[in-house]
Amino acid sequence: MAHLYDDTLMPKALRTAHQELDTLVLKAYGFSPKLTEPEIITALFARYQELLAEEAKEEKTTTKTKQKPKTSV
Repeated sequence: MAHLYDDTLMPKALRTAHQELDTLVLKAYGFSPKLTEPEIITALFARYQELLAEEAKEEKTTTKTKQKPKTSV
């Protein structure tokens, strides 16, 4: 299977499918089709950091609003 991803051996149909998928993914993320691979990776990691920060903020808010259960003695 690895030979299918060798640039010199990859079938044209598979290469075309990958290029079309790459274009769709870039569009879905709102990225320019002119971005380089390192720029795409940087943008994806930046978005990931944003999502982590949002999640942490939500968890903090949820934790603060949860009431501690009352215990009987």
